[in-house]
Amino acid sequence: MGTLYGPVVGALVFGFLEKTLRAQWATYFMLGFGIIMVVVILFLPNGIAGLVPKLQSKIAELRKGGQAEQHANN
Repeated sequence: MGTLYGPVVGALVFGFLEKTLRAQWATYFMLGFGIIMVVVILFLPNGIAGLVPKLQSKIAELRKGGQAEQHANN
């Protein structure tokens, strides 16, 4: 909330997802789309764009862990 890129990213992702599901599961795409929406609402309270900071911190942790292993091996 409070950002412009969050709703834009969410709309793009869900628009792509809807078109993909409609092409793959013409009969059940609304069920699949609804399930995905509920999962996103429950497990991503900050939305899809909220994943970016989480992923950046995980990548930084992995890089720091890899550097620590390199120093330990030397």
